[in-house]
Amino acid sequence: MAAERELVERWLRTYGPGTMADLRWWTGWTATRVKRALATLAVVEVHVEGGGTGIVLADDVEPVEPV
Repeated sequence: MAAERELVERWLRTYGPGTMADLRWWTGWTATRVKRALATLAVVEVHVEGGGTGIVLADDVEPVEPV
């Protein structure tokens, strides 16, 4: 379980915001397994450009300037 948590945390920190579908596709896990890993992290939903919502780590909610 700790490895799953770490993997999801690193993915969100690197590629977030993401969706459940993104995480399921990338990991190959079931929705239940992704939800279980997310439940161990402090995450929040955010609105993403183009509509919809994504998941980010709670300490990573500030927008970043475009490169």
